[in-house]
Amino acid sequence: ERPGPYLIEVAPGGRSDAGALADRARSAAGETRFLRTIYVPEDDRWFLLYDGATLAGVAAVTERADVRIVSVAVPRDVPRSHPDDRLVTPQSATERSARS
Repeated sequence: ERPGPYLIEVAPGGRSDAGALADRARSAAGETRFLRTIYVPEDDRWFLLYDGATLAGVAAVTERADVRIVSVAVPRDVPRSHPDDRLVTPQSATERSARS
């Protein structure tokens, strides 16, 4: 197990207020650093992003925040210069093919 960021998908138990969820996560964090709350409205999914020494420590913090863990992932940084970082719109694709 490696230290680092952990992305925890949570079920906030009917409390769908991002500010309240962030406050609970932050106050429970202790030695673990709470980074942010992420909400994906299209899927109605909530995530907490922590920077912690171990997954067990982050899981304990999440439980102290009074939320149920659905899943855990270790996020990977993608450098800004990565080709997948570019946004390709239909218009830009059309412009490129017209210039060819």
